Amino acid sequence: MIVNIFTVEPYPLGNAGTNRIHQLALGFIKNHVKTRVFVISPVGRTNVSNTYGIFEGVHFRYVSVRTEASSHGVMLVFDRVAIILKVLKLFFRLNSQNTLNIMVGGGTMDSRNLIAVMSCFFKSKLYLETNELPFVNESNSLLGYMKRFLFYRLTLPFYDGHIVISTALEDHLLSKVKRGTPVFKIPILSDLNVKKRRRNSNRPLKEPYIIYAGSFIDYKDGFLDVLRAFAKYSLRNSSLCFVMAGDYTNSKDKKLVDGLLEKHKIKARVLFPGYLNREELKCYYQHASLAIVNKPLTKQNIYGFNTKLAEYIQYEIPLILSDVGENANYFSDGMNALIVPPGDIEAIECAIHKIFSNKGLSTHLSTNASIMASKKFNAGIYIGELLNSLK
Repeated sequence: MIVNIFTVEPYPLGNAGTNRIHQLALGFIKNHVKTRVFVISPVGRTNVSNTYGIFEGVHFRYVSVRTEASSHGVMLVFDRVAIILKVLKLFFRLNSQNTLNIMVGGGTMDSRNLIAVMSCFFKSKLYLETNELPFVNESNSLLGYMKRFLFYRLTLPFYDGHIVISTALEDHLLSKVKRGTPVFKIPILSDLNVKKRRRNSNRPLKEPYIIYAGSFIDYKDGFLDVLRAFAKYSLRNSSLCFVMAGDYTNSKDKKLVDGLLEKHKIKARVLFPGYLNREELKCYYQHASLAIVNKPLTKQNIYGFNTKLAEYIQYEIPLILSDVGENANYFSDGMNALIVPPGDIEAIECAIHKIFSNKGLSTHLSTNASIMASKKFNAGIYIGELLNSLK
């Protein structure tokens, strides 16, 4: 069998979504299946040096060959049309009954829908990988209703099967697809083959620090309440720092962040290194003392599962997590994480204090999280089950 994974995410280096794609690909390779990743977004939208190659055994290629000019105006439109034609050509040239195609993206209204429809003319199977509720952020709009109608009624039936990231999403899709259509839950995936915690780089900070590498969208990641809890804990421990990696300067919540820093006088303790490449982020991960994931209780988070957790566990960083969504199926308070109610500043601050007042607790939590991940977040196991179902 040959597996082709189609995605709009940058590859092989990119964000947490890129890492999930890579772990899925490695899962197939561990099961002795040749796997290729095709990036179907314009090259101009990504910062890539190589548009094709092999990364850790995974063959990858950008379907588009244009550069930065592709990200503007008419050239972008032509490039998108060209990508659709090239992908359809790939389907015709590469596919057979022994091929599995996986479209990454879930609910979309772009060229991936056309590819799904056109796939019915080919003999190979097409699966959809979904990691959030389709069009969840447009739930109350007329446009959102129309998109969901078109997706569920016109596009979804063309897929032969589905890969989802959470139990809630699995149940949701089972209620939407034709009876007998396979829906496989593959949760967040973590590469635990290499000991990532080896501190083979210089500390980016002398002081201990909390690492945050999520988005700067508060309604999605609840980082403002984490900042408030950190400010409160700073009254007990003025040496602790908070590193917030990512595109902070363009955040819609930047003014709120700046106001919090001024109000609580913690500006000197909160660092914004900006967007970090893979090696830079790895350095911060290796020396971090704690990571806090305070997902708010929203529909998006109930149906999703934070892929960034896999990276934190990979580097043996102890975790404080909000009790939202899929977390409850894998994490237990005091066993492999500290669990807090979403947005509870007092509880988050108390959990931070527990971590830094008990030296053995960090090791206990991170070790147990790694043990759990080796069993529950192992791509090879899930992919093996999927492949068995296709025989």
